[in-house]
Amino acid sequence: MKKRTKIAVAATSVGVVGTLVYLAEKAAKSLTKKEEIESVDLKELKETRIRNNKGQTLTGYFTDHDYDTTMIIIHSLRTNGTDMISYYDYFKEKLPANYLLIDLAGYGKSDGEHITLDDSYEEDLIGWISYLKRLNQKNIILFGKQLGANVILNSLDRLKVIPEIKCIISDGASVSNEKMINDEINQMYPLLHNIIGFITKLILKYQYHIPFSHLNILDNLHNYDRPILFIQSRNDPMGKLKNVFKIYNAKKDEKELILLKDAAYLYEYEDENDPYYSTMLDFIKSKL
Repeated sequence: MKKRTKIAVAATSVGVVGTLVYLAEKAAKSLTKKEEIESVDLKELKETRIRNNKGQTLTGYFTDHDYDTTMIIIHSLRTNGTDMISYYDYFKEKLPANYLLIDLAGYGKSDGEHITLDDSYEEDLIGWISYLKRLNQKNIILFGKQLGANVILNSLDRLKVIPEIKCIISDGASVSNEKMINDEINQMYPLLHNIIGFITKLILKYQYHIPFSHLNILDNLHNYDRPILFIQSRNDPMGKLKNVFKIYNAKKDEKELILLKDAAYLYEYEDENDPYYSTMLDFIKSKL
């Protein structure tokens, strides 16, 4: 009987491990899968393209009106540039400017089979900024949501020498790309996120060649002296409230913090009686 019991326990253990690996593979595929492009109304936005240092073609969506100011809007994980049109609609009513929504490599209509999370995203951002400079855009605002915010904050060493960058809006950033992945897996599997997260990161590292430790956002913030507006919603499924305090405190000065109480996303935030509302607009306009 003891031998049978040991065999049964071993078989159960193998089954449990197999289930965990299956769930981790499912999570890895969900985090890296390039979603099919849905037909959307681009409104005034027109497709534009640049080529990056890897020879990949990157796609953006640009208004190109008669302004010398552009806001670059960068999307979150598992979305793409056109998913950020709600943010474009939100800002364009408040800030007369051009808007450039970009597809990161591995997303939307940009080349790439899946996300990378290496420093190529930062290089691609510099490529888009160079594109705007060629169009004589003298003022550039950077807005990033979750992954997009991390891309911007990972780029601070390069951005601080570009005078056209007037301010940054970081919405839902994580202290690191690894923490961002952990938060995503926690949403998928809240009861087993630690063990599934561990296995998922191994799969991402060795199967998809995605690194997690190439840059330190908190160190970057210590040395960045341009203004940054940090935003975090209490109800945002893409970010944790504790992340924004660590990030905000890492920056010495030239900073503002907005905590959204009810709205899950910034584009739902229309309470003009809330002092945070005027803080955001005053912050942006004062830097131009």
